[in-house]
Amino acid sequence: MVVKQFNLLAFALLTILLGCKAPENEKSGIVETGSFKVPTFKLIQTDTFKFNNFVDCNMAEAWVGDTFRIFPGKYGEDPVWGAAKELKFSSGRNADEAFSNPASAYIAPNMPKNAPTSTPGLHGAVWFETVYQDPKDVSGKTLYAVYHNENYPETLPFDEKTGEGYIDKDWPLGLTDRITPAAVCRIGIMKSTDGGWSWENKGLFLEDKQPRMILKPHNTSKTFAGGVGDPSAVAVGDHLYLFYGEYGYPGTYDAKTYDAKTEWSGQCISVARIALSDLENPKARQSDGMAKGSMRHGTVSGSRLLPCKFQWTNVVGQPHPQLVGFIGGHPSVGIPT
Repeated sequence: MVVKQFNLLAFALLTILLGCKAPENEKSGIVETGSFKVPTFKLIQTDTFKFNNFVDCNMAEAWVGDTFRIFPGKYGEDPVWGAAKELKFSSGRNADEAFSNPASAYIAPNMPKNAPTSTPGLHGAVWFETVYQDPKDVSGKTLYAVYHNENYPETLPFDEKTGEGYIDKDWPLGLTDRITPAAVCRIGIMKSTDGGWSWENKGLFLEDKQPRMILKPHNTSKTFAGGVGDPSAVAVGDHLYLFYGEYGYPGTYDAKTYDAKTEWSGQCISVARIALSDLENPKARQSDGMAKGSMRHGTVSGSRLLPCKFQWTNVVGQPHPQLVGFIGGHPSVGIPT
């Protein structure tokens, strides 16, 4: 997560560059029909804003009544970086106020406790990446947070009966090399009915299991052993569409048959969706990667989406070399809500 702030800025700049051109509907092929107007915006100069609290994620936000609320930070168990209680919220009459609040104005919501090892429940640490507000609640207090979750073999050991968890053998190293193991990320849903003051864990939406972990000696990313994470989302019709990162092997990893190009084919940003009606009870689906241009399998409600495939490359446009350690980027695709 430590490189996410840089990548969030990079994607924000990319979004701005793509959107700042004056409308040229005839040239672009966009046709205005009926009452529809192509949206435009204007960038104006502003003062520098100093963020006064912990931040390491997308900036999830929502309007609760006439209050603008943001949810930065991290919460939960983490044997590598230490347990965190930094997931808090800040409120204001507008974005400027919410972002400018002093650290003392940030409030820690009531979060679900981590479950004991090898028992059902919340494991590892979570970051709120995006928030969906239920329009059926006129008070605006019913919120669903799409969270990024990280675990290790220590917090989620492998369970032969369920296939959940990870085996601590040939496990890749993390950011501080010999000291820290790499994490595995998953995507889940939490719900609040009081505007973000308290949250209930509803469960996982997408995950990768042990067979897709990329192990030693081939994993040199210094970030993840595998998994899916760093989601952003936008609601369209009856579904919530997620844009997220793929970090696992697109298939079953085997050191004897490992192929670098096959791994690179699965390192991408993908799209999945969940029916809004399923947010109450999301069912974790195995991510199937994007190998051979296949369609998405890791979706809820049986829906499959064509891949939105943006592969990770280095500065010269080639896949990351496997013989040199690198810190992989996170998508953190910014989607306005």
